[in-house]
Amino acid sequence: MVSLKLFHDNPDSSAAYAEFEKQHVLERVKALDAKARRKGLAELDPGRNPLIALGMEVNGEGKVTKNSYGVFHLSWMAGQHEEWPAEVERQVG
Repeated sequence: MVSLKLFHDNPDSSAAYAEFEKQHVLERVKALDAKARRKGLAELDPGRNPLIALGMEVNGEGKVTKNSYGVFHLSWMAGQHEEWPAEVERQVG
């Protein structure tokens, strides 16, 4: 685990981070992204999940048109695929 210390953090962001953890935002984003990839964007209801409005594109009819959380899933999926670094190196080299 990496410990990060912010100097001159004004106002102090500790309370915001604590709320982020308390509401399990990262776990909810992971679940939302997985659902979007598994079931498709048509299954998502922006009115039921505020994380959709934050990280996805929604058209005028209220339909999700793009999952912009997709780039984030690469970081947590990389932890599940130990073979990826060697494969990337093989493809680049």
